[in-house]
Amino acid sequence: MRIKSYLDALIDVFFPVLCIACDSRCDESKELFCFKCQNLQSPTSLHLRKENEFTDHFIGRLKLHTAAALYYYTPGGIVHQLLEQIKYRSKPHIADKIGKYYGNMLTESPWFHDIDLILPVPLHPKKQAKRGYNQCEVFGKSIAEALSKEFQNNILIKLHDSTSQTEMGRLERTRNMNNTFALSSKEKLFNKNILLIDDVMTTGATLEACANEILKARPQSISFLTIAIGK
Repeated sequence: MRIKSYLDALIDVFFPVLCIACDSRCDESKELFCFKCQNLQSPTSLHLRKENEFTDHFIGRLKLHTAAALYYYTPGGIVHQLLEQIKYRSKPHIADKIGKYYGNMLTESPWFHDIDLILPVPLHPKKQAKRGYNQCEVFGKSIAEALSKEFQNNILIKLHDSTSQTEMGRLERTRNMNNTFALSSKEKLFNKNILLIDDVMTTGATLEACANEILKARPQSISFLTIAIGK
């Protein structure tokens, strides 16, 4: 044990774990944020409740098994800045690290134990080629590894490169998503418990459009998981 403690201390000196928000040293190697940033942004407990404010958002629109998000999203906040870095500043490693962190938390929740298959919300091929990666795919793969679940990134596909939804309201976003997604295979989803991954849930239009397409394959259940949820 002493040797292990010595090695851990040595590794920490030469390869310190840095806060993903401000690059300061983290007090604990398993944490994403330094102590200061932890005080500004703490995780939600949504994954510990089968029904919560995330699932409530879709009442009357979709029947979900469960849904959860790691953080609350506020414009200009820490999570907003992280999502900007992940999506637009070529930092997929942040999404990977967040996925590993959240995946370990989800192992404590009974509501995600029966998941059969994890799918990411897809990007249009042109947008993914330009960005170099799909942030939902990076996040989802890390979740799948932590939960030891199957991950597929080629079943749910995006047919059209829809316009940016940043300034749109819920109704506009819903219309923008019409006929945007499709399935390459229905058989692989039949009677399966599906977990759909996105980066952030605001109006829920994208998740709803994807779920409606998945439902055509008659899965056993659908659950949602995101990095953040808007308040």
